[in-house]
Amino acid sequence: MEQKIKYLIIGAVVTTTFTFLLYGLTNPPIVDYTLHCSSSFDPRYSTRLTVVLEVRNRGHIDAPLLLVLTVQNATIFPIDKPWAECTDSRIKLYVIAMKNSEQYSAYAVDIVVDSSYESFTLTYSIEKRFDPSISGVISLLFAEFHGFYPTSVTYVKDAEGRYNSQE
Repeated sequence: MEQKIKYLIIGAVVTTTFTFLLYGLTNPPIVDYTLHCSSSFDPRYSTRLTVVLEVRNRGHIDAPLLLVLTVQNATIFPIDKPWAECTDSRIKLYVIAMKNSEQYSAYAVDIVVDSSYESFTLTYSIEKRFDPSISGVISLLFAEFHGFYPTSVTYVKDAEGRYNSQE
């Protein structure tokens, strides 16, 4: 009798694991992301440049994510939200990209530009985030990320003091 229970438990574990893996492989989160920002910026009129981080999930499972924006030769204007972790050069936004999205979700971030630099760079990336839910674990193991141009932009100062993007 003990032997039958042992085999039953092993069979249940194997079946559950196989089903979990099969579901994750056939229904992964498919995450698209892109960075939107203006083609030029003039610091004589404003020291802040607003950029928009866009993300959507075309997959069939919600995807817990970290949206990460890193800047060089500029500073990120702090966001005081519980779902944001911010330093001068990097911001991480804790979000959940909802499944089957056709529309992008947009997150605006302000960048403070120091006009003493000849250029500055913005780089947007996505990282997987652990969530103990079933969709969180499947997302952690199987999510696919597709960055759409541009995900990184460098602005270079021209002779008039205006910055122009060099994507």
